[in-house]
Amino acid sequence: MDTFTQQGQAVTIYRCSVCGRTADEYHVRDWLIGSHRDPEKRANGEMVIRCPDHITPYAKHIVA
Repeated sequence: MDTFTQQGQAVTIYRCSVCGRTADEYHVRDWLIGSHRDPEKRANGEMVIRCPDHITPYAKHIVA
């Protein structure tokens, strides 16, 4: 996940952790995006980000 400024407005870009596909915050409706369920990974700010092609039952399981 990256954030940059475009025309004076912050835009968040999400990157699938499997394939690297990207989408901005306005085009992630079908994506899986959430904090990691593991407390240590969550404390480190790790997130689970998957595009629609790479959402698996396991990925759904590890999102809190």
